[in-house]
Amino acid sequence: MDRFERLPPGAAGGTKLCGRQAVNPALSVREAFDEEHFLAGLKARLGEPGPPVADARYSYSVRDRDTGMTFEAYCAQSGPSYGGEVLAGQVAAFERTAEGGFRLRQDAREVLAAFDVWVEAAAGGAG
Repeated sequence: MDRFERLPPGAAGGTKLCGRQAVNPALSVREAFDEEHFLAGLKARLGEPGPPVADARYSYSVRDRDTGMTFEAYCAQSGPSYGGEVLAGQVAAFERTAEGGFRLRQDAREVLAAFDVWVEAAAGGAG
């Protein structure tokens, strides 16, 4: 059984967490923004995309079976990205920094990195 499972369209919705290169630095900028290559990997792992959600060109709701984290793998105006839930006005995958800003929590980054490498391998990439 694969670590990642597809959920019904829009089930993991939310706000943008990061682009692909933020969790997979092995990708060049060109590779990180290659919409068709990302879609090919997503199709290979999770099947055809469902109906578009919000302004996304394509979107997949995903759950990590190991951690229970849910997220969206999608492509919208800012290119291939990952999104997540907003709980009580806070994005669950972010934490406050000492400087008062926010950053993606390390555990969330690790889940998205593992997913991106898994998708990239299916698309025949180096990630």
